[in-house]
Amino acid sequence: MKIKLALALLFFSSLSFASEYLYKGRVEYIRIEKAGRGVGKRTLSHPYTFTDEGMRGILSSLRFSKKMLITKDIEERNLFSARSVEFLIPYLVRGFAKLKEKEQIHFAYIEQDPKSLIRSDRLTAATLFVEEGMLHIRFGKIFAKLLGDYQRKGQEHLLDDARSLGLSLEYAPGVEPSGEDDKEVLINLAYDFTKTPPTLASAEKEKKGKEVKKEAPKEIKKQTVEPSKNPRERLKEVEKLKQEELITDEEYRQKRRDILKEL
Repeated sequence: MKIKLALALLFFSSLSFASEYLYKGRVEYIRIEKAGRGVGKRTLSHPYTFTDEGMRGILSSLRFSKKMLITKDIEERNLFSARSVEFLIPYLVRGFAKLKEKEQIHFAYIEQDPKSLIRSDRLTAATLFVEEGMLHIRFGKIFAKLLGDYQRKGQEHLLDDARSLGLSLEYAPGVEPSGEDDKEVLINLAYDFTKTPPTLASAEKEKKGKEVKKEAPKEIKKQTVEPSKNPRERLKEVEKLKQEELITDEEYRQKRRDILKEL
């Protein structure tokens, strides 16, 4: 009888710490879970109230270091696109309002590039908790490159295999490095993230400067542009991408229809 009672208590205890999904997609998720080892021993400031505007400012302040711009895989300095920020905001705000003291939020989010013929999806996974006026963001993966069709059944392991690019983030106003983990950033919640960060203003100037520089050699570029491939070559290229599982069946059919329309 005592053994059964102990097992029952253990079972219900484990249920009380089961993950609660705030969002669950095919492979992506945002969930509340028991605080990990080390974090659970701290005095966490949970639950915590964030506003949509404050969370928007925090997520928008996470930017790649300038030196990362030499990496051809990085076109924009912001870690999260505007679309991603708006998607994450309601789940994170609601999640922190529900957190118990010994809980944390964990998410795995995939940034998709709809402009690329070859799939170029990026995975960012992180754990978040609040302690003593600081929001801790511990990254497991930052903008890691996903290969293959990770959405196919039985291919979920591709998320674990996602290759990180060794990226580093910029420490903007209100964002500080952690002395404990080089993959962790600290967000000072006393800082007003609802105002436009100075770094964003400088980024606008950088972007305009690049556009001006690009306009000058336009005529030269026109003379050196390679002739576009004929439909037959493009169809072969799309077929090869499908065989190598670099595009999905749906993407293959759509690209094939687009090419055939030009005939």
